[in-house]
Amino acid sequence: MTGYLTEPNGRVWQLPPLLEWHVTHTDGDPCGAFTVRFPADPAQPGTAGRALGFQARENGAAVFTGVVDEAMTVLSADGFLTELTGRDLAAKLLDNQVRAAEFQTAQLQDILAAYVRPYGVSRINADAMAAVPAFAVDTGSTCWQALAGFCRHAADIRPRFLADGTLELRKLPAAATRQLTDFSGALSLSLRECRYGVASQVTEVDTAHGRAATAKNDGFLAEGGCAARVVAASGSTLRAGWRTPAQRLCDSARDRRILTAVLPGGFAAWPRDRVAVSLTRPGIRGNYTVRAAETILDEDGLRTVVTMRGDCGNVAV
Repeated sequence: MTGYLTEPNGRVWQLPPLLEWHVTHTDGDPCGAFTVRFPADPAQPGTAGRALGFQARENGAAVFTGVVDEAMTVLSADGFLTELTGRDLAAKLLDNQVRAAEFQTAQLQDILAAYVRPYGVSRINADAMAAVPAFAVDTGSTCWQALAGFCRHAADIRPRFLADGTLELRKLPAAATRQLTDFSGALSLSLRECRYGVASQVTEVDTAHGRAATAKNDGFLAEGGCAARVVAASGSTLRAGWRTPAQRLCDSARDRRILTAVLPGGFAAWPRDRVAVSLTRPGIRGNYTVRAAETILDEDGLRTVVTMRGDCGNVAV
């Protein structure tokens, strides 16, 4: 993997050979991140610290695009090294807060024009989305919250950034795109099943209009789960942070079942890959979606830590 830095004046320069790196891609929340180490250049002290952008490429293709958050020079057994850390381009939207705004009818292009494009994000792939009436953004919300709120309301889509810096606003693929079996060569596996925080049902009470709506997680209820939640709704304005009962229920169950596999080699999977899992010896089967994929090169070699979410269960409204 080769790293490139972009300075404020637009100059791009190639980093020396990287000695160690951690590159994490996620499904959008939290955002992706990177750490790289390389020999410090005594002829250009402080140059890395002035860099704004970072891109990593492997075999000519971008495998990470983001911003530099921190540069540090360290003395190690290998001499003076520079260590850079940063996040993917979601950082541009996470770091900027906005004033309150209300849209009589919000369209995707309205949201992109107000909260995305002004912050340097120009490459966007998006599904068609319905307009959202009476959409509001609160003072102090980040651009990311405004965008994510609109996309959930309009099409139940979660934003994320691709490795080349493209903002992807698309739904998950319907079918499995990868297989994880006993013959996949995993270096290690772990399965975590957590009941804490999972809601069995969510009821939204609208006192102004005298009505209520309930969503139930039938799968969790069948397992003996009992954790009811009640939320209040008022007014006719749809705020960016608001969620329907079904969305709240699914959000609570997203990390109910987490499968982590360490696979040999770099960039062995990507966030939102759909994985059909069939592991005979531990008896793990089912459909999973990649939440995060971290490629690591260090003294233990090159590998990818793939974290997958199990399907969140049956939700009835």
